[in-house]
Amino acid sequence: MKTKTFPYVTPVEFVAALPESPFDLDPAADTINRKARQWYSEADDGLCQPWYGKVFCNPPYSEPAKWLRKAAEEINRPEVEL
Repeated sequence: MKTKTFPYVTPVEFVAALPESPFDLDPAADTINRKARQWYSEADDGLCQPWYGKVFCNPPYSEPAKWLRKAAEEINRPEVEL
């Protein structure tokens, strides 16, 4: 059974105003809603990929705990800034 998704998009103006912007990676994105130079699509599965650089992540609201665990793991790697 497929999990129901809720594609809420973070406004571009909000992201642009963040002092950390521009971001290097958006691990939960697609070509339309990406907020970084590089991104992982649903098919890429950002939960299974290494993260790097300055990361912006607006995870699927249907599974926030998985994304928070992944962020907690990744922040300990020297290649990652969250």
